Amino acid sequence: MATRPKCSLGLEAAMMMIAWLVLGMGRSVSAVSCPAELLRHDGEGQYFQLGSIRPTSENATTCSEFTGGRCPLAVPSPGFGCLVSCVASEADCGRLNPQTPAVNPVAKDRHLCTSCSVSACQSCEFSAHGRATCRACFLGFLLIETPAGGGGVTQECVLWDQGVVSLIARVLFGILGLVVVFVLLGTLIGALIEGWTSWHEQDNEHVTPADKDTCTAYDWSWVPITEVGDSQALNVPLIRERGTQQRSPSSVKQVREQNKSAIQHGLGFNLGASIKVAAMRAAGPDSSSFLRRVWRATISAEQDNLGVGLALFYNTQLFLICFCFLILMASVTIRIHEAQGSNTLFSGGDEHGGCSMSGARMEEMLAFVVAGQTRYAVMSQYVCMVLWPASVLLSWAFHWYQKQSVRKYDNEHQTAEDYTVMLTDLPKDMMSERRLKEVLEKELVCLHGEIHGVSICYDMKHISTESQERLESMLERIVEWDDLRNEWCPGHLGTPEDELAASMEEDARIFEEMLQNELRGSGRAYVVFKMQQSLVKVLKERRGILQSAFQAQTDEKEASPMKSTAHSPIFDVVKLVHTNDAPEGLLYNRMWMTPQEESATNHEMPRRLFLYVAAYGVVAQLFYSSMILPYQDNFVEGGEDAAAVKIVGKVVLLFNVAIQTAVMIEVADCGFVRVIRIDQVTFIWNTILLLLSIGYGIFQQCWRAGMRFVLVAPELADEQAWWEWRRLTFQSVQTESMVGANLAGVLTEQILMLYILGEVGNVLAPVLFNWAALRAIFVINIGGSHDSFAQRTLRRMLPKFQSPETVTPREAERAQILAPFLLWMEYSYVVVFPSMALCTFYIASDKNLNICAWLFGFSLIFYMWQRYVMLWLYGKTSYDSDDTYKVFIVMWGVVLSQIPSAAAWWSYRVGEITEAPFAFILMAMTFSLSLLIYEAGLLFIDSCFWENDIEMDDMDEDPGYVAVMDQTGASWWNVNPIYVLKQRYCPDLPGFELHGRDVQCWPSYVASKGFFEIGKEFRHRAKNFDTEQKSA
Repeated sequence: MATRPKCSLGLEAAMMMIAWLVLGMGRSVSAVSCPAELLRHDGEGQYFQLGSIRPTSENATTCSEFTGGRCPLAVPSPGFGCLVSCVASEADCGRLNPQTPAVNPVAKDRHLCTSCSVSACQSCEFSAHGRATCRACFLGFLLIETPAGGGGVTQECVLWDQGVVSLIARVLFGILGLVVVFVLLGTLIGALIEGWTSWHEQDNEHVTPADKDTCTAYDWSWVPITEVGDSQALNVPLIRERGTQQRSPSSVKQVREQNKSAIQHGLGFNLGASIKVAAMRAAGPDSSSFLRRVWRATISAEQDNLGVGLALFYNTQLFLICFCFLILMASVTIRIHEAQGSNTLFSGGDEHGGCSMSGARMEEMLAFVVAGQTRYAVMSQYVCMVLWPASVLLSWAFHWYQKQSVRKYDNEHQTAEDYTVMLTDLPKDMMSERRLKEVLEKELVCLHGEIHGVSICYDMKHISTESQERLESMLERIVEWDDLRNEWCPGHLGTPEDELAASMEEDARIFEEMLQNELRGSGRAYVVFKMQQSLVKVLKERRGILQSAFQAQTDEKEASPMKSTAHSPIFDVVKLVHTNDAPEGLLYNRMWMTPQEESATNHEMPRRLFLYVAAYGVVAQLFYSSMILPYQDNFVEGGEDAAAVKIVGKVVLLFNVAIQTAVMIEVADCGFVRVIRIDQVTFIWNTILLLLSIGYGIFQQCWRAGMRFVLVAPELADEQAWWEWRRLTFQSVQTESMVGANLAGVLTEQILMLYILGEVGNVLAPVLFNWAALRAIFVINIGGSHDSFAQRTLRRMLPKFQSPETVTPREAERAQILAPFLLWMEYSYVVVFPSMALCTFYIASDKNLNICAWLFGFSLIFYMWQRYVMLWLYGKTSYDSDDTYKVFIVMWGVVLSQIPSAAAWWSYRVGEITEAPFAFILMAMTFSLSLLIYEAGLLFIDSCFWENDIEMDDMDEDPGYVAVMDQTGASWWNVNPIYVLKQRYCPDLPGFELHGRDVQCWPSYVASKGFFEIGKEFRHRAKNFDTEQKSA
């Protein structure tokens, strides 16, 4: 007799082991002694034979009769107890169905494995009287026994350390809630008490209309300021000098009233800088009521100075609405053409109820379920194949429209970058704008008289921290002085003029010393031309100027930090580069990183950001493995409703928000000079973080026990596999339905929590908290002294104050500044939420329509809220451009590529692809190819709108740089901190000379040459708002 080789036997054994692990995961019916065929159970203790493979006439039987006594016990199939499998012993009950671990000896059917009265019990024993006792819980659960009446005990299986985890989470939430309630509620109560007291006690104090007008930057007449006389204002320096010495009650009350008015002034000034209030100001005076003006400004976009970046974002929100409607229609199509019927599977199935249905009815129901899932899969495959080209065409059309909008905006609006060229590799000792302009006019003889001016960027990054803080304080005093002179701040609220003047005299002396001894140029400067044609002319003719032309009186040349160490003298030139930089789009205190610092940043930042993503992955995995996996692996119900799971889930979500904040701070502190670069990098990393974190959660929901992806039954020849597939069919359908319901919950929770926390945490909470903290410190005097723990804690969260007991309007304004419109965060939501919704196109669930309807409703509310409400609370962005949109539209391809991958996935599920590895390879290839097709379309559209940077804009007449400066309010000099300080303190210092009077460096309407802040252009005018003309 021929024998097989040992290697063949080993290979067969290995294949059998792999099949056992993959197909049954240790829970398949034993093929050694018990048949795989299922019996029908009527719920009354009777069993009927369904037939071998093909249905035959029913015969009443039992497991003992059916198997010849070898397998006397019956185990209900998971998810549908009307079908049972025959097993040999009670130990096999829990192996086939974890929810039926034992046999109750006093039950009506003593041969049917049944569930334990203790939920999540793995090993259960029944006494002779039928009382269940749990011997061991499932992995991840802990058996708790508590004494009960009559000497008995009550058993319960709870998550391991559920009490400790829940207690810690509750304590954290409690502390957070108490802090918020303590600060907000306590401050509001204190304000009410003080308001009530002052209403009755201030008999001789009145508020005149003139004083009400000095309250805020705009006519916010509901914020009154209590008048404090000039004689009282003279006591302010004395109060500051006395510090913590004993003061009279009237003096204490006077200081508190002054602080209250300063806080109100700072908040009102910031509200006056919001986008909608700026629109009301641009509309000019109106005789209609205030509420009518507010309503008209809310619903009208006519006066909103959005800029190209915000305009593109609102167009993107409208595009999101269209896309959400498109996928909603796709889900409606799937719902109409499929008949899954999964909602009625688990209630009995027919008019008789329970398991009393006939065998024919059970076969019909099984065929109905399988056919319904198959129809769902085929229809989803077809819908995805149609949805992807429709979505791509919609996205390309939208991008085309956006490019047209950008071109139209560029043609209608001239900006500073249209007149500006950057100089790189300047000598560091070149610190005179006047001399630099003379050198340029001498070298560029063809442009004599066509250069408007130059702006040198100074190296503020590499000076000491003390010097940086000192420069910031100097600028703050200039702003405060200008507010007093322009009557934007009442004189009795701020620092007295004589004290402020003395401080500015000292600033002038210190700044002159810093300028001569510590400050140096950064190696870069910006040349501003009067007309665009001059810029085009110089860029076509020149690309650089020899550095020898810029040398100072010394022959020794100082190397520029921006040059490479491996350079040759032949390349010692100052380069002319058109960078499209705008004056308000740069951070002048960060200029510039050396090549070594830039290289270190480029290597260090990704490492830290990956650590943030990994930290969230570890926390999410711990939460999933300890609190979700025990429920899923053992099919224990109630996991989503457990209090501990809900609480810890919210903690994980808060951790996600904290990681997003850490990413934002990390990118902001990386030393990027261009604001738009910070927005782009933050958007990319924040979107990656959200996609990975949410995708990880969705993967954990889908890749779970009981989930069967292949919908096609095995071949009839393989009887064992066929019956196993049939035994688990109802469980897989039920599990997939539960996954769909869980995904709907995850999506709604993520939308509500992430978006609401993002809006509240980044926009409203900082202003509200700082307002409450200011009142707690300077009005209520929480803790009784500025040395108390409460005040010291709150002061660490606020900007620095000059005095521990008084706050100036400028300090209150800085503490309560409105958050800018964070385009990177809003674009992240536009990418992440549709990506989450498209994940439901990978599973067969009746919740797909609900999720798409939720997303469509969110897109509508998202647009209405951002467009008409939040603009009252948003300050202008520091720099508004289309660069963030460019990154978003590229990232949007990741969302669209999910759709064709879903079609490939359904091909695997319906059996068109038989091998799982090939299916995953096909999905990856489909995703990549779809992304490449989409990106190629974007490149083609961009090429259709490509314009040479050194060509003039398509306009009727060039208004010139001065007109542009008057329109925007920002210039290359009023946003440059060092130039503002030089203009104020030492304009003609030898070696550091500024431009002469013939060069206009500030807009023509300014009353003082101060420091420019986005959104607060009005503060540079004299306070005569009612009679001045509307701004351009």
